[in-house]
Amino acid sequence: MQLHESFPFKEEDIKSDVMKHLYIIGNGFDRHHNIQSGFDQFAEWLEKEHPDLFFYMEFMYQIDDVDLWKDFEHLLGELNVRLHAERIADEHFPRKEKLEECSDREFDELKWRYETSPDEAKDVFEAFFGTIRETFAEWVQQMGEPDITQQMPIYKKDSYFITFNYTDTLQTLYRIPIEQILYIHGNAKQGDDLILGHGLSKGEIEDRCILEPPEEADTPEKIEAFYRNQGDCIIDETLTEVCNQLANQAKPVGELLLKLERNLPLCEELHEIHIWGFSFSDIDMPYIDLIKSKVDSYNVLWEVSYFDDADEAKFRKILVDSGVPDDRIITTKLANIKRLFGSKSLF
Repeated sequence: MQLHESFPFKEEDIKSDVMKHLYIIGNGFDRHHNIQSGFDQFAEWLEKEHPDLFFYMEFMYQIDDVDLWKDFEHLLGELNVRLHAERIADEHFPRKEKLEECSDREFDELKWRYETSPDEAKDVFEAFFGTIRETFAEWVQQMGEPDITQQMPIYKKDSYFITFNYTDTLQTLYRIPIEQILYIHGNAKQGDDLILGHGLSKGEIEDRCILEPPEEADTPEKIEAFYRNQGDCIIDETLTEVCNQLANQAKPVGELLLKLERNLPLCEELHEIHIWGFSFSDIDMPYIDLIKSKVDSYNVLWEVSYFDDADEAKFRKILVDSGVPDDRIITTKLANIKRLFGSKSLF
């Protein structure tokens, strides 16, 4: 089965209202071009350039395994909300030795300080997450240029590009007009607000905060007593505030899907979907599902790249389970595509 037509194309022939090729570009595409864009590389850079934030994040997220950084967006959602809410409230709680010796005025001040725990939680986590985002944008801005020797054969005519990357590799190296590119998570060089976030809903975050009764609470009365004894309105309000702040770090998938639907060209003449460097993570699958709903999967060829051999079967299964016919899927490595077409250029 032929995967690619002849090229090169003339520059003036690139723009078209017809889409025959759709490219879905993930981080593996930039890494193929030797751009240091992996989340593990973000961790290395952060430890070197901003060690205070690096170690503070390890404390806040109880990171005890460097591999956790590799899925940084997932990691963002793994904050132990109850632990930090109780920690902040506990830091403000009046100690017994102070209460025994304090005056009425001092008691009021200690009580007031404890009651400010929710406000303290809001300030702490707004600053914390804000600093993470600012530093992340700084890291993206300092990424190097793509390696031209790793250039891939790309259709420019009758093509549209959806990139999940923050870089402008498609524009600078491949000279793809910006009208043919959707930067679904923002473009750092254009000064966009970069989309970064976990995939948890507020309800899911709150559900993780629910305390389970101990084994000895084995009757309805004991369970009721357990929950009644947990009541502390200040801790509850602090917990709610930390939940809110973590929920604010969720990726706005619904809004991004609307953005994709508004910008996606008509798919009636679509021949091939090239999914390059995409990880098929749960949080990004809704975009694939939306695209799949717009095309006739029986008449479109799905070309999917993988890096690790273990991912080949995994990616194929994900697509098949979503309704794509197995015989319409071709899996390959980006290096193999590059090798197959040599150094042919589209410019």
